[in-house]
Amino acid sequence: MWSFIAKMLKMLESKRGIIASGVISIAMVIIFLSLQRTVFYMYGGEIVFHISGIEIFASIVLIVGVLKDKHQFLLPWMIMTALFIYSLIYTAIESFYIEIYFQVIAWFLVLIFTSYLSCALYAVYNKFQEMRSATSPAISQSTAPPAYSPIDEKMIRV
Repeated sequence: MWSFIAKMLKMLESKRGIIASGVISIAMVIIFLSLQRTVFYMYGGEIVFHISGIEIFASIVLIVGVLKDKHQFLLPWMIMTALFIYSLIYTAIESFYIEIYFQVIAWFLVLIFTSYLSCALYAVYNKFQEMRSATSPAISQSTAPPAYSPIDEKMIRV
C-alpha cells in the first residue's frame, strides 16, 4: 500500500500530474456542489459555497502556474485546497442530520476526496519547494572569510 502511495505521489509531482490535480480538483468541486442539497446537508454554511468557488479559480491558477513555471501561482491552490478539505469534513459532520444512506455516501465521498486532495497537496507543495529553490539565487559556499580593506584606509582624518 505504501509503495502505491509513493508511486502516486511521484506521478503527481510531475507537470502532467499537477495539471491533472487541478482538473480533478475542479471536477471534485463540481461534484461536491451538485450533491450539496441531497447528500451533503448544509445548515447555515454559505462560506462553503464561497470556498468551493474560489477553489475552482485557484485550480485554474495552478494549471497556468505549472504551464508557465511560476511557483507563486501554486500557492493560492495550496491554501484553498486546505480550506476545501476542511469544508468537506465540516459538511460531512453536518450530514448527521440526514438519513443514514446519505451519511454513508457523504462520508465515502469525503474519504475519497480528502485522500486524493491531501496527496495532491503534498505533491504540489514538493513541486513548489523545488521550483522555488530553482529560481532563488544560490548562496556562496565559500568557507573563506570575506576580504576587507585595511582599517587605515577607512579612517577619516579631520
